[in-house]
Amino acid sequence: MDEYKPIWPKTVMFWGAGASASLGFKTTYQLGSFFVDLCKGYEKGTIGNVFNSITHDREVDRSLENLFKFLDTSREIDDMKKEISEEFKTYDVEGVKAVRQLRDYYDWNSLMSIMKICPNFKNGMQLQDLFNIIDMHIYEKEGFYVSSSNGKEKFLPLQNIIKARNTLVMMTTLVHSLNYYFNVLKNKQLLKPYYEFAYSLGRLMQKEGISAYNNGYALDSREFYMCSYSVISLNWDPILLWMIFNANKKLNSSSNVPYVGSPLSPMKLFNDMGNFMAVRKITSKKQEIWYPLNETIVQRLNDAQYQTGRRVRIGNFYFPHGCSNWRECPNCGKMFMYLGNEWDIYSKSLFPPQLIPKLSFGFKPKSKEEKEAIKNNQIDSIQCPFCGTMVSSINTPIVMQSNFKGNHPPFIENIQRDMRISVENAEHVLLMGYTLPKDDAIYRSMFAAKINRGPTHFCSVVVGKDDNFPDKWLWGNELKNYVDNRSSDEGFRNAVNSAFDIFGVENVRGYGRGIPDVFLKCGKVDINRVEDLISVPVKP
Repeated sequence: MDEYKPIWPKTVMFWGAGASASLGFKTTYQLGSFFVDLCKGYEKGTIGNVFNSITHDREVDRSLENLFKFLDTSREIDDMKKEISEEFKTYDVEGVKAVRQLRDYYDWNSLMSIMKICPNFKNGMQLQDLFNIIDMHIYEKEGFYVSSSNGKEKFLPLQNIIKARNTLVMMTTLVHSLNYYFNVLKNKQLLKPYYEFAYSLGRLMQKEGISAYNNGYALDSREFYMCSYSVISLNWDPILLWMIFNANKKLNSSSNVPYVGSPLSPMKLFNDMGNFMAVRKITSKKQEIWYPLNETIVQRLNDAQYQTGRRVRIGNFYFPHGCSNWRECPNCGKMFMYLGNEWDIYSKSLFPPQLIPKLSFGFKPKSKEEKEAIKNNQIDSIQCPFCGTMVSSINTPIVMQSNFKGNHPPFIENIQRDMRISVENAEHVLLMGYTLPKDDAIYRSMFAAKINRGPTHFCSVVVGKDDNFPDKWLWGNELKNYVDNRSSDEGFRNAVNSAFDIFGVENVRGYGRGIPDVFLKCGKVDINRVEDLISVPVKP
């Protein structure tokens, strides 16, 4: 009887906050500091100035200031006639109703009170500390005391804590959306290397598929259809996924698409998201569903007995912490994804609609129900493509940086399980902008389990930005010597030392000049450097 060892991707790429730092997206630490600045700015009446560091647009700053006034439950609605008129056209019953509906789910005043009791609030709050305080009490179903504006203690009931958490989630997705719209889209040259990186990945996966086919592997076997790398995005933004989707779309429609099988059929590239989901069809003018592929579908498409018109390879892409573009339907429980209205890496509608009209960039209703929701000032609602229920941003399923995770939605659990097996079976762990902090017990334990499963395990570290680092990989003791004596980037040092602890000094290589430099040559994306990056390393 033959031994059975299922094939898994050889490389797992962890895509952390540092990977998109060159695009201006804030790291977890920077988000914590920014939220403190928002809190202090709001109390001084200058929150618009804080947002201006992202938007550089006074009109949008004014809308942001109005939004946070709406969510401040200590303010009387009757005192905000001007603000309501500015955001909802007129101060009428519908405008007042819209603000009251927002306050049913969000509470900026309570969140500020909780932030102020966080350790190091004055000097730079850690976002994880804030979520720990909130999630601990939600998990225990308990309220707690905070200081009020008059210096006296006041009790914060559980429902206010839940609203504070909702506000924190909303703020996180809002900041990502603002940064994309006002920084990335106005500096498009920043995004181009990321797209070319994704395009190079696609070309390599085409080459890999042809090689597997020529080596005699069946089209419906993992040896053929499974890409040799998987992505684990620890970020909530969809930027890398969007680049890969667009790159694959171009490669799949190109005249240079390779052909395999008998009769010859085009070999196309798609992604498996680790769980069944739907995408709100991007270019359709009406409400339709587009399904990313999964392994079940790929095996059917690649079955040699059937002429399906195409053969497919898939790359695994995991969001174990969820995504700001996801919505979980409160009625049918299914999850769907919003990716805007146009196939363009510079899409103006990539991020979902926010709570008020002027912050909902590029959103277009695709059904009578969505149009009616906008008319009723339910600006952030998107219709579930499965059952038709209107789903608001309150149903964005993202897992935060907290030691009190609670119960995740079933699809998050499924994604995390599949991801864990992928990590444990990989030969190469690639840390792209992820520092592997010592208190991250979950991923460190995954790596330890991976090492115990087999003799081959390498780790590549691409973290931080050290312009003095040589433009090449450093290995083992040479890397250790640089980190100990010359490295100027604390994040890179910490990540490398964590990798040393887990994988062993001799099995770690590092590149300290950061992203996108690691896959650039003479300022342009180089496919050979991309291949070297994602391949299982060979010790020099």
